[in-house]
Amino acid sequence: MKAKDMNKVTVFGPKSYMKEIIETLYNLNVVHIEDYTKKTEEDYFEIGEPYAENEKYADILIKLRTMISKLGLRKSGKNPSKISIKEIESKTNELYDRITALLRKEEYFSDIKRAYEKKKVEEAVSSLKLGSESDYSSMAHYVGFINTNEAEFKEKVGKLTAKFELYWTNYDGIPVMALLAGVKKHDKIIRLLNEYEFSPMDNPLVKKQLKLKSKSGIKFVKEDYQLKLVTEKLEHIKKEIEKLKEHNSGFLEEAEKKLSIEAEKAEAPLRIATTKNTFLIKGWVPVENKEKLQSSLEAITKGRVMVEFEKPTTKEKPPIAFNHPKIVEPFEAFMNLYTLPSYKEIDPTFFMFLTFPIFFGFMLGDVGYGLVILTLFLILKKKMPGAKNFLNAFIIAAVASIAFGAVFGEYFGYEEVSPGVAAALGIHPEEIFSHGEIETVYPIPHLFSRSHGINDLLSMAILFGVVHVLIGYMIGFINVAKAHGIKHAIFEKAGWMLLFPAVIYLLTDFLGVVTGFIALMLAPLIPPMPVMIALALLGVLLIIKGEGVQGAIELPALLSNILSYARLMAVGLASLSLALVVNDLAGQMFSSGIIGIIMGTIVLVLGHTINIALGVLSPFLHSLRLHYVEFFTKFFKGGGTKYNSFGYKN
Repeated sequence: MKAKDMNKVTVFGPKSYMKEIIETLYNLNVVHIEDYTKKTEEDYFEIGEPYAENEKYADILIKLRTMISKLGLRKSGKNPSKISIKEIESKTNELYDRITALLRKEEYFSDIKRAYEKKKVEEAVSSLKLGSESDYSSMAHYVGFINTNEAEFKEKVGKLTAKFELYWTNYDGIPVMALLAGVKKHDKIIRLLNEYEFSPMDNPLVKKQLKLKSKSGIKFVKEDYQLKLVTEKLEHIKKEIEKLKEHNSGFLEEAEKKLSIEAEKAEAPLRIATTKNTFLIKGWVPVENKEKLQSSLEAITKGRVMVEFEKPTTKEKPPIAFNHPKIVEPFEAFMNLYTLPSYKEIDPTFFMFLTFPIFFGFMLGDVGYGLVILTLFLILKKKMPGAKNFLNAFIIAAVASIAFGAVFGEYFGYEEVSPGVAAALGIHPEEIFSHGEIETVYPIPHLFSRSHGINDLLSMAILFGVVHVLIGYMIGFINVAKAHGIKHAIFEKAGWMLLFPAVIYLLTDFLGVVTGFIALMLAPLIPPMPVMIALALLGVLLIIKGEGVQGAIELPALLSNILSYARLMAVGLASLSLALVVNDLAGQMFSSGIIGIIMGTIVLVLGHTINIALGVLSPFLHSLRLHYVEFFTKFFKGGGTKYNSFGYKN
């Protein structure tokens, strides 16, 4: 329940060993480097400079990541490529040119296909503004969409002929041009146009719209034919892209991984203090890795580099490296949402592992819903490996929902079965008092019914609150005792714990919020009245002594914090009530013919889908709130920094 023990590590030595040290630290992956910052001009050390090859690595990485993004590839957990950087650079440049050219073509043909489909050709032609004074009668015109920019195309045409007119515009982001040139240059111009995927527009339309007296450089072309041609070209380009993706996805992912590693190592000097001849690295290492680090650094430097370890002082804040069993790790995600514990604090992640699924399951509490969300999160875990921890926490919560659903006897809101089903399953009838009448029902086997035991359900929710908040104060007592001594812990936390007998009395005998078997279970914890009053008064005095006026003001908050756990009951009943309404409404529809069966099925699917969505979101948010607000405030300050080791991450 505590983060890994850390030692401060200092590595100092000749600059000639710096590159080998960085390489070793990266391979070991155990040191959290503290970035060096030059605070004043008088500081002896300077920030190091990245390796010369860093700029090249960055350029290749940009190209690799651009291709990965454009091709829709995911950065997978593939191992780094084994081919050399030189080979990676060569292949990357070649692929980048091919892929970016194909993607530009794909975008161009997609745009003009859309223009043809939406019958926007006439508008595109109208956007061209031709001069009125030039004599075009001895020239041929070429009008259409083209995949280039005006300056480049004008330069190329100028090399073919000095006598030409070029008009250019961008319609809806697509270049549209009208070229008028001498008829004798027709063949050369056609070859040039083909280089830029020229897509001619319907000639009669062009001539009419632009009032051209020149000859058409393109034979009569129907718009629908151009659409067909463009569609075929687009499909061909997409197949080429898919083929490149299929053949090179492995290379791109592995090369990106390798270049990321090399770039991180090349940039490492920017985090290090250096002089002309020396370097200094400061950071943190888990105590368990201390000997391995020391022996590795001494082996490569033959003792010529100083490696020093120190325990953290009370003022220092070592980074936090969680130390949890596999089953607890998913709940680290909830700590990352809030804040990490400080180095000296008890880590609350384990307590979240214990109580978050209980609260979530208690609220959702339905076998059918639990199975649905369990399946959903298992599928999402495969689709979203980056959210594995978060989804694993929900998987555990889904299992808790199934368990509570079995306790409550709820299956998609159904708590009872029909007499025929009951006979087949051997379920015995029960008589209940409902709406002023005695009814015979066939309940699904259960230990506790939510719909018929609301008072007990509320009492259970409040009991969770009493236990949860009390545990929070107990953890707080340990934290304060470790940080400031037992005396401070007694004044700051023991006083609150002494109030709990009085709180239990208020909830049971005085207010009657907690009733039934829960009240009977808590009764032995209530001492005789004089003892209870004495404990409460002593608790108040300790709180005022330890926390002053603020503690006195916060006294009523203890009861409201515990009553806040009533939401566990309220959210659960709201989910059950909505499920019952959906089931009843669908049941009524099923009895009204084939249309009713269809509509009833729609109501069931849609209603339960909405309820499941609410049944995930609401218990999640309320469970987090009970931890962050009611529980953590009793002991947790946080503010820790995450341990981020310098090295290769799988």
